[in-house]
Amino acid sequence: MTATLAAPVEKTFNGWSNYFTWNVSLWISNSERLYELSLTCDSYEEFKYKLGVSGTNKIETPDGVDFEHPNLNIAELDELFQVED
Repeated sequence: MTATLAAPVEKTFNGWSNYFTWNVSLWISNSERLYELSLTCDSYEEFKYKLGVSGTNKIETPDGVDFEHPNLNIAELDELFQVED
């Protein structure tokens, strides 16, 4: 009997790398207050700072996903803040 190695399965959630990243991006894009704030930011880190997120001040989406969840794909979220000239 020989073992075969399967290719790793790429897990995605609605086109995002995972549920947490998708959820945060969904709320940023679809909440008027969060969207307006995002327009003033150049990165997700700046967005969190302006939102008031810090290690001692936890802020979550209405669905309960922490804006500093360890599984967030920051590179994907940064793409929300890239404006094409």
